[in-house]
Amino acid sequence: MIDILTNKKISVAERLLLLYLQEKQENGVVNKEKKEIAQELGIRRETVIRYVAELQEHGFIREERDYTNKPSKIRILKEVKR
Repeated sequence: MIDILTNKKISVAERLLLLYLQEKQENGVVNKEKKEIAQELGIRRETVIRYVAELQEHGFIREERDYTNKPSKIRILKEVKR
């Protein structure tokens, strides 16, 4: 388990997104559109896209797309301590 509050590899905003995703996950997967995530957090969809890419790059999450009209799944790879 990773202590997310003291992790310096990612920005504070990315840490908050990761905590949000962990709260919204079911069985390690978040099934929400980025637009919906952005609305709930009060940020732009493009910002969510950028943060998701950064979190993937650091190995915290993995985005899984099935190229249908369904939202992509975001899988939590590392459990974080709050």
